[in-house]
Amino acid sequence: MLASLLNNKPLINKNSISFDSYEKMAEYYFKCVDTKPFNAYYERPATLSLLPGVAGKTVLDAGCAAGWYSKWLREKELVKRLTLEGLISMNP
Repeated sequence: MLASLLNNKPLINKNSISFDSYEKMAEYYFKCVDTKPFNAYYERPATLSLLPGVAGKTVLDAGCAAGWYSKWLREKELVKRLTLEGLISMNP
């Protein structure tokens, strides 16, 4: 349906300068996210402390970037199902 709204134009232009820049940035982020002090010692602990009780619930991890929180929730077996960006279902 979305493709028809866009007159069958692709959603991603893989030849664009911004696509190449984003891919490089995403690769760096994914490689360094667990060791960067801001993420490891400030942002992540603060965010986790704000999570409500999610045990046994379905969770939408919107704006999940590399999916770190989704992975953490799954590893802790806190949720039955995660949905990343509302597009990909990670069922047990």
